Amino acid sequence: VVVRNMWQVAGALLLLRPWLKNPVCYQDSFLNEEYRVFLIEKARQPAFWRHIRLVYHRTRIAAKHWCARRCAHVFVMSREMRRLYLGYRVDERRLTVMPMGVLSSMLQTEAPELVAAQDLPSDRFIIAYVGSLAPSRFPETMVDAFERAWARDNRLFLLLVGGCGDDLRRLSEMRPVLKERDRYRLTGQVPFDMVFPLLKCAHAGLSLVPPSDVYRVASVTKLVEMLACGLPVIANEEIPEQAELVRETGAMIPCHFTVDSIASAMGQAVNLGSELDRLGHAGRSYAIRERSYDKLTGQFVAALCSP
Repeated sequence: VVVRNMWQVAGALLLLRPWLKNPVCYQDSFLNEEYRVFLIEKARQPAFWRHIRLVYHRTRIAAKHWCARRCAHVFVMSREMRRLYLGYRVDERRLTVMPMGVLSSMLQTEAPELVAAQDLPSDRFIIAYVGSLAPSRFPETMVDAFERAWARDNRLFLLLVGGCGDDLRRLSEMRPVLKERDRYRLTGQVPFDMVFPLLKCAHAGLSLVPPSDVYRVASVTKLVEMLACGLPVIANEEIPEQAELVRETGAMIPCHFTVDSIASAMGQAVNLGSELDRLGHAGRSYAIRERSYDKLTGQFVAALCSP
């Protein structure tokens, strides 16, 4: 039995374990409880309700640790999360890293109408960012870095894919320069399968993840998807999985999560020339070979069948 919801795990362990023929396995995809506790502690709300929510979420954290120590197998999404679970006294033999991957079938998706609606320039070097634009991701750092890089080389163009309405409004108010269509395009939220046609219009990708504890344990799905589309990716090395991919793929431009470092990496990308194709091919080969769900499924089954 493989379950992801923490309360389902607890129920399976407490109520069903004596009758289960197969072991209970738990897959944890994100430390959302720890993150929620952090947000609650910082929130401006009446003390009574803040206390109630803190007790509730801390209880969930304690239950998660209890469940993890009693499951036959725990699948975690990164090596950093594995180290965290070892700190919860989970037997390392029952821990398997199962990162997020890429659906290779999605790479064939075409969306000519969506691409045409963005009116992307054909004579510019397009850098694509895909993902959240929430305040916790500090997207203004990316915009400030791009402005600095664009001032040095106006061939650059930034394509921002994603972001809900409130986040887009907030960011546009903070950085009015985003309204300049000569160097920016904001798509807003698009269906998942429509992301790949937009990525194919770009020359390089951008994976900037704030180096906070909650993101250090994450699996950088969007980065792998950009590699699978044949894009060299600018990525900050403070995130352990991104640093690992920088070393393993040979298809990335490393930077740090600072305006100067990101701007410098963007300038390096636009001047890659013929090296751009080589990096793109190396990244695509790695993503399809190591992070396709066809391969990850085999690893998942092998882990379940191991003693």
